[in-house]
Amino acid sequence: MNTKRTRTILAVMLVLAVSVMAAGCAPQRLALAQEQGLQAASQLTGPVRTINVAGSGIAYGDPDVAYVTIGVSSMGEDAAKTIEENNTTLDAVNKAIQATGIMPADIQTTSYMMWVETVTDYDGRPTGVTRLHVDNMLQVTVRDPKSVGALITKAIEAGANSVNSISFGVLDPSALQGKAREAAIKQARERAELLAKGFGLEVGDVVAVTEGVTSQAQPFFDKLGMGGAMVESAVVPVETGQLGVGVSIEVTFLVK
Repeated sequence: MNTKRTRTILAVMLVLAVSVMAAGCAPQRLALAQEQGLQAASQLTGPVRTINVAGSGIAYGDPDVAYVTIGVSSMGEDAAKTIEENNTTLDAVNKAIQATGIMPADIQTTSYMMWVETVTDYDGRPTGVTRLHVDNMLQVTVRDPKSVGALITKAIEAGANSVNSISFGVLDPSALQGKAREAAIKQARERAELLAKGFGLEVGDVVAVTEGVTSQAQPFFDKLGMGGAMVESAVVPVETGQLGVGVSIEVTFLVK
């Protein structure tokens, strides 16, 4: 009996010893795992190497719409008569514009101004004479840019004496923007690869991209003075030029 009890006690002591040893090793394994995790986290959160480059592209196309600002400027000492003359003349101009095929929805009043001029002599002293100035301007959307010259000619023949501006555009620039964007992306990647190669690096994934879109057309500006310009029966020459749509991007690449 004593021998059996001794064996049992020894077995219990052995189990306890193993348990104590296991319990003692657990903190060591936990500490090792924590250390390895910190090392991995350090690698993940370490400095990220990147290259920032810019790229740009531009695509050209023919404009399919024009915007013409045209109207009537009147001046006179009799205010009521001056206003009436301006209204009558502008009405004739409006009708002449519509006669070229322009829809009423494409004609909009953009400016109506009146001011009084005090007439002075050569010494700058008031003469007692005042003149009323009236400006009434229309913006016309012309959906056939090639007809702008003919439209201006008809408007001038009807009494218009002020053409403030002409601009051209593309109603749906998405196709041109797409071509310009492709060129910008290609240029940005080529620049990134060239820079990376120069420093012995390789270009990785894209981290961030920003984009800007611009458009420009061949400018055309004319201003016909008070009383209008002397215009023959020939059509006013207007060049539509080409519209350029540009896309610029800034790209951040990872490098390795």
